[in-house]
Amino acid sequence: MKFVQPLSRRSRHRTSSVPRNPLVAVFLVLFCLCHSTSLVQSFPNPAAVPTLQQQKFDYTMTKQAMPTKRMASFSSLYRGDKMKLGATMILLMDLSSPLWKAITIYAGADSIGFLVSVMTGSHLHLDLIGTGAFALPALYTLILSSKTSSITLSQQVSSIAVCLWATKLAAFLFLRALQLGHDARLTDTLSTVSGTFEFWFVTFLWNVFCSLPYLLGLLSSKSDPLYVGLGSLVYGTGLIVETLADAQKWFFKQSHPGQFCNVGLWSISQHPNFFGNLVLWFGILVMNIPALTNVPSSFSGISGMVVGQGRLVIALLSPMFMWALFYGQAIGAVTPAAQQAMAKYGDDPEYQKYIAETPLIIPKLW
Repeated sequence: MKFVQPLSRRSRHRTSSVPRNPLVAVFLVLFCLCHSTSLVQSFPNPAAVPTLQQQKFDYTMTKQAMPTKRMASFSSLYRGDKMKLGATMILLMDLSSPLWKAITIYAGADSIGFLVSVMTGSHLHLDLIGTGAFALPALYTLILSSKTSSITLSQQVSSIAVCLWATKLAAFLFLRALQLGHDARLTDTLSTVSGTFEFWFVTFLWNVFCSLPYLLGLLSSKSDPLYVGLGSLVYGTGLIVETLADAQKWFFKQSHPGQFCNVGLWSISQHPNFFGNLVLWFGILVMNIPALTNVPSSFSGISGMVVGQGRLVIALLSPMFMWALFYGQAIGAVTPAAQQAMAKYGDDPEYQKYIAETPLIIPKLW
C-alpha cells in the first residue's frame, strides 16, 4: 500500500488548497506549533503575578471604595490566572527543555536516515536509526545527570529503561536486516522520494508520540518509589514478552523456512511483539505518573488543574498513537504485510484457521 497517490490522480485536485494527505496536515500542525513559541514567550512572567493574598480586598477600605475598584480587583484575579496559564504553555514550549531537545534529536536522526535512504536505497539502516534514536535523549539525560547529580529516581530508571529497550530492539532489527537484505513490506514505499519522506516522517512521529510519557516526565522533579517499582514490573514484563516473541519467530524461521510462525507466544497472538511493546511503554508511563500529575506550588485554580492533568493527558497520546500504528500494521493499512502473508500462506488451511481464531495483538489467555 503506497502512502502517496500517483501524480496523475492528484492533478485533478490542483484547485483545492486543502492538503489531501493527512500526513501533510499533521506536518503543518507541528510546524505551526513550533513557530508559535515566539508568541507564547510573549506572555507575562509568572513571577510578576500578584499572589492571592496581595489581591484580597481591604475590607476596611471596601466601604469607601467605588464599584469600579471592585471590578478592577476581580479583573486582576482573572488576569493572574490567565498569566499562569500562559506560564503553563511556556513550560511545554520552552525550546531549552528536555522535551524539545529530544524532538530536535529525533528530527536530526530521522533526517539523516532520510538522506541515507535517498542516496543509497538501502534498507539496512531503517530500524538501526529509527529505533536507535530513542536511546539518544535517554543517554543524554543519564550523561548530563552524572555531571550535575540532578535527577530523580523515576527519571533515572525510565532513562535506563528506554536505553535498554531501544538498544536491544535496534540491534536485533539491524541483525535481521543484515540477513534479509531488505524489507519487502517497504519496497514500494521507499521506491520514491516522496514515499521515503513519508516513511521517515511517520518514524519521527513514532519517536515523538511513543516517548511522550518519558519526555514529559523529565519536566518535573516529582517521583515516587512505589510508582517506579510498579512501572518497572510492568516494563519488565513487556520487555520479556517482546524479546521472547522476536526470538521465537527468529529461531522458528531458521528451522522452518517458508512456514508461518504459530508456536510459543505466536500461538496466542498474531503479533505478540506488538503487545510486549505496548506493555513496556505503559510501564514507563506508570513510572512517571507522579511527575506527569505534579502541580508546582506557584499554580492554583484553573492553571493548577491544567498543569496537573494536562501533561498526563498529553502522555496518554502515546499508547493511543502506538495502538493505532500497530493495529494499522496488523490489518495491512500501514504496510502490506498482512496482504503479503495472505498471498504466501493463504492456501494453507492451518493459516486460515490461525488468523480466524488467534487475536491480532492482545493474547488470548483463556
